Amino acid sequence: MFLGFSRRQMVASVVCFAQYVLTVFGLRFLTTEQIALREDWGYVAFFGLVFALVQALFDFNKKSFLFFWTIALLYFLSAFVKRFDGMILSEREIVHTLCFASFIGCFLLLLQYALSGFKVFGRFKAFFVLFLACVGVFPAFVMIGYFLVNHAVFSAEILLTLFQTNKEEVLAYLVDQNLWLWGFLSLVILSCILYMGWFFCKIRPRDGFKKMLLAATTIALLWAGFKILPKTNVHFVFNVAANTFETLQNFEKYEESKDVRLKRVKALLKEGVSAHYDGVYILVIGESETRDHMSAYGYERQTTPWLESVKNSQDVVFFSNAYSNHTHTVPVLSFALSTMDQYHDVDFASAYSIIEVARAAGFETYWISNQPKESVFKNPVAIMAGAADKQIWLNNSVGDKLSTAYYDEKLADTLQNLELSNKAFVVLHLMGCHGAYRDRYPKVFERFVNGPSKRVDTYDNSVFYTDYVLQKIDEVAVKNPKFMALVYLSDHGEDPDNSLGHESSRFTYKMARVPLFVKVSNAFKASRPQVFEALKKNSNAVFTNDLLDNLLADLLGIEGLAEYQAYFNLASTRYGLSKEEALTLHGQKHLKDE
Repeated sequence: MFLGFSRRQMVASVVCFAQYVLTVFGLRFLTTEQIALREDWGYVAFFGLVFALVQALFDFNKKSFLFFWTIALLYFLSAFVKRFDGMILSEREIVHTLCFASFIGCFLLLLQYALSGFKVFGRFKAFFVLFLACVGVFPAFVMIGYFLVNHAVFSAEILLTLFQTNKEEVLAYLVDQNLWLWGFLSLVILSCILYMGWFFCKIRPRDGFKKMLLAATTIALLWAGFKILPKTNVHFVFNVAANTFETLQNFEKYEESKDVRLKRVKALLKEGVSAHYDGVYILVIGESETRDHMSAYGYERQTTPWLESVKNSQDVVFFSNAYSNHTHTVPVLSFALSTMDQYHDVDFASAYSIIEVARAAGFETYWISNQPKESVFKNPVAIMAGAADKQIWLNNSVGDKLSTAYYDEKLADTLQNLELSNKAFVVLHLMGCHGAYRDRYPKVFERFVNGPSKRVDTYDNSVFYTDYVLQKIDEVAVKNPKFMALVYLSDHGEDPDNSLGHESSRFTYKMARVPLFVKVSNAFKASRPQVFEALKKNSNAVFTNDLLDNLLADLLGIEGLAEYQAYFNLASTRYGLSKEEALTLHGQKHLKDE
């Protein structure tokens, strides 16, 4: 006898161990890459041993056996959904995922066995065990459920989107989804989780309390938890948590280093700005507008009549091949408005924004936004805006009947009422075409009905209204005698035709195709004809908006920054980015594959 094992139990333990190892080995053939290190199979062998010990505690009870393999199957499926999304699924990820699932299953069973020896706290003990069982299976159900609803893989980017968004905007996002499907699957998943917890509570040892075996199993599981589990980190639970935590830490570092960056910029700009380039420069940032739904870019519905009327004028340069660098606002603007981009490795905390550069160069800076300022966690966009001399946040709440306190035309009215200095840089941030689309425009702009779908109709109406807002902003801008240049581009696009919104996990190139145009004054053309000619020369060039800061720096006349290179500057005759080189989704997608 060893640890109280009978011969039958010894044989059963060996069978359990062999079954575990062979099952994990067999699942490797369902992966896209058979790459697992020798040490990974050592982890499998150890967790196979722990599995056999735990099953021996319950005398190889069918319920304990079924519970363990259900958890293993759920976590396997949570990794396997990558295959359905065309993603790489390595053998190593399957091995590490199953090791992680094995730890959870063994831990829960071991805890249930240990607590069965206590005859007190009956109801509290049952609730505690039920809660832990539900927590244990919850991550796997989230991954599987998200895929069933969205046909895409859950990622840290999705979690960060929730962290960087207020609760009302989350509700607005949900309103734009298939709520019946969400509700039904949520109910099914909740029911499955509760059933798993209830089933787990019913598992009981069939014979006496095995103290020696319990001690040995506990030691083995603790060893696995402290020594092995941290090494088996190639699976979605670890990746989502680690990436989210690291990104939020970077956000904090970015804010903490704001003063340091500003001092460094001032040192760089001692002689970098010419007095000849005074004037008012305006950047208008659109929201969720794809050029695929703009008639100025060939869309069959006349959604952008004003832009069509001015695109060929002598003062406007209309760009036909602009793309976003991501499909979510925060990652897009983190790159577009700073020295970070997809083509250079720039530390997040040390990257400085165009607002900081302009302010250090002597511009009076303004940030006027119809987007919400606050979110659950501070994000780089709010931090960049915070560097402006003056900030005006029109939108204090999202999610009421109209989702904003004002429609976007209020931005034009606000701009008109500003007393701008002789050297000013103004950023206007629209709510644009953000879902829910119907909330973005007054009823009088309900021009398109009875189209392919209500979703497409409301989206096209929001594009139509954004065109009107741009016209109003332009009218205010050109009346200012100090006006020099206006730039408009959207942060990212949208895919309303397929009900995909702009979610990166369901990426389509429609989400990356964005409008871009630059309008300049006669004074600008007279003082800087070479810049205007370069813009016209590059009007058909491929451009990704993480290079926006290069363009803005040139338009503002800022010189002396080594980070701004002519090759990536759309206002330079030496601009050279090709479609073969161009990237989106922060390097995950190549535009040449469009």
